[in-house]
Amino acid sequence: MHFINPWYLTGLLALAIPIIIHLFNFHRYKKVYFTHVRFLEVLQIETRRTSRLRSIILLLLRLLFITAVVLAFAQPYVGRNTLWNRATGRTISIYLDNSLSMIDVRGDKNRFSQAKSKAYEITALFTTGDQYHLVTNDLKSYQQRLVTQNQIQLWLNEAEPSARQVSAAEIMEMQAHQMNNSNPKGGIAFFISDFSRSFFNPGPPPDTSHFWVFVPVKSNITDNVSIDSAWFEEPLIYPGLQTTLKVKLTNFSAQNPAEVGVKLTLNKLQRGFKSISIQPLQSQIVSIPFLQSDTGFITGLVEISDNGFPYDNTLYLSFKGQPLIQVLTINGSEPNSFLRRLYAADSSFIVRHQLYQEVNYSLIHQSSLTIFNELTEYPSGLVTAIKKALDEGHCLTILPHPSKGFQSLEAFLQQIGIKVTISPSNEGGAVGEININGILFKNVIEEMPEYPALPIIKNYLHLKTGMNPAPEIQMKLKNDEPFLLGWTVGKGRVFLQACPLREEFTDFMHNNLFVPAYLNMALVGQFQNPLYGIAQKPGFFVFENNESNTDKAPELVNDEKKLRSIPPFRRSNGLLQIGISSELSKDGIYHVMTGVKNAGTLAINLPRNESDPAMYSPEEIIHLLQKQGWKNFQVLDAQSEMPLKAALEAGGNNPSPRKWLAWAALLFLTSEVILLRFWKK
Repeated sequence: MHFINPWYLTGLLALAIPIIIHLFNFHRYKKVYFTHVRFLEVLQIETRRTSRLRSIILLLLRLLFITAVVLAFAQPYVGRNTLWNRATGRTISIYLDNSLSMIDVRGDKNRFSQAKSKAYEITALFTTGDQYHLVTNDLKSYQQRLVTQNQIQLWLNEAEPSARQVSAAEIMEMQAHQMNNSNPKGGIAFFISDFSRSFFNPGPPPDTSHFWVFVPVKSNITDNVSIDSAWFEEPLIYPGLQTTLKVKLTNFSAQNPAEVGVKLTLNKLQRGFKSISIQPLQSQIVSIPFLQSDTGFITGLVEISDNGFPYDNTLYLSFKGQPLIQVLTINGSEPNSFLRRLYAADSSFIVRHQLYQEVNYSLIHQSSLTIFNELTEYPSGLVTAIKKALDEGHCLTILPHPSKGFQSLEAFLQQIGIKVTISPSNEGGAVGEININGILFKNVIEEMPEYPALPIIKNYLHLKTGMNPAPEIQMKLKNDEPFLLGWTVGKGRVFLQACPLREEFTDFMHNNLFVPAYLNMALVGQFQNPLYGIAQKPGFFVFENNESNTDKAPELVNDEKKLRSIPPFRRSNGLLQIGISSELSKDGIYHVMTGVKNAGTLAINLPRNESDPAMYSPEEIIHLLQKQGWKNFQVLDAQSEMPLKAALEAGGNNPSPRKWLAWAALLFLTSEVILLRFWKK
């Protein structure tokens, strides 16, 4: 028998008080004279016996009450597990959960600080002659070897929260592998975690020869609101445009509605604020409108304030404020009047019209959309410029000449990787199908009416396409012939229409679909990086390569200039592709530095996988493990005040006798009150 608080046993000295009271009867008797007491002798004998029995029972109840109270405070336990009482030479593996859910409050009282304290306490249970193994979510190379007690304590002191996601089963496999290599006869593995429901999903035991101890930490929160994602309603951001940012939030509380304020900051100036109420276990999308006035790279931050996890209360953004959208039409003869009127009607477009013999090739690189209007020849310089523009993410639309230049057009398409056979049809028809999920119409047509007014085609060209690459049909005639086709080439798009924009060939120019189709062709050509990347999740951002010295690697530098790293990168066709490396684990705004020049900015946010604060209880952990066939383990109680060594010796899967002693003390006290009330002398 052992005690957690043995000094409370001194309270057993109080047992002497009821004993003294019962040994010395302090009642004073008063003499009463009777004429004859012969008839009272039998009654007197019976009363003395009953009184003596009552006193003994009262004494026993009082002694038991005091004993139960003292033992409840001393907290006894029976030591059964002797793994840590063995001689030196043991292998102790410790997993310290440093995932983001361990930072549930700011300061030094969060789950992570608790986990560190328990890990230190574990190392103090053993001797300097034992071997230690530390695992965290970082999975650093030095964690693949055994170290001394002093070394593992240094590593515990240096451990920091990490955005890296690792499964519980993978952690246990690593612990078992290390213990097998060093101590095949059996080791002790400690798994210290908050046992978040989104993280802890154990598989079968990796090795039955080892003993596993699962150590939960106390949770400081039960409610949390997270910013899950954000996106722009408009595909482009340019000066003077009324823009709307969509933000999705989730309330993980099972009972309480959440009242939160959502603040949007752009270039360190507040540009919007919305207050919303989110029902329990629900998500809500909030729209924050603002008027965009800047160009170039813009950095932003979406913020909320709640009492949950601090890491998911912010979402960093970075995007490029575009100047006016440029469109270039390269004409075989005269510019197309319908295209001229279309783009001139929108002040956000700059349109230039040039003959193919006089075209300025640098304008192709600057233009989101280049339109070949009835060309019959395709000079090599033009082909080279178009290839580069497609690689940069721009778009090309081809309106073929109705009667000549078919072979030249086929050869040009072949040069950019598209196989099409073109021939005249001398037939007419009508558009019969619109691809409402295609790139041109997916945000335009929500639902097709029963009898839509679709373009009439008086004469068109047969377009026979190959399967590599296969086209995306945007519009199709009633006879299943394609009318408007699209291909992805490089990072850009190529669109081919089956007839020119002339009155004698089609009335497409007068149809309601004409405007969104040709506006979206220009919008698709405006390349925009993702608003943000997720730490530890692969992703790429594209910037202009403005560094002439290509031997020097670009660097990512955060806003505070305290973190610099060289990311995975690739240079191609004047572009710089930046990848998110596994080493990038801090959220914030990063500048892409190529030498002394800033190529742009990108935003990194921490993953939201563990935003749900719900944790498994010790009983649920035991059930999960037993369901997977675990036997050689114990689970400690995070709410217990029992020291770790006592909990381990007592067996973590057994209930504490403290509450039973408290109930026993209450029972003894109640019994004494009842005895005094109903058993008179």
